[in-house]
Amino acid sequence: MAKDTEITEVMIDNTSTTISFVEICRQYGVSEEILFEFLEYGLITEILTPNKHLMFEPEHLQRILSACRLHTDLEINTHGVILALELMDELRELRRELEILRRHLHNG
Repeated sequence: MAKDTEITEVMIDNTSTTISFVEICRQYGVSEEILFEFLEYGLITEILTPNKHLMFEPEHLQRILSACRLHTDLEINTHGVILALELMDELRELRRELEILRRHLHNG
């Protein structure tokens, strides 16, 4: 991939059971250092295989890539990334609850 290529969309293949640490670094250009830092701060959770390989659920890939964009593109430090993702999670949950309430109100 050329250096000036920008990734605008990521398709996540949920048929795979896990994605490896190495695959995330190589395929998506995530630095090992930042991925370890995100793990250290609990921003993402890993699965440790019997062979001691770090693996991730495919659903976590989008969170990892979002965290990387915040950190790299917007130059937000790790604590800021954690706060931003927590706020986005909370906003997503509030929107979901609001939609449920709206449906209940219209059907009630």
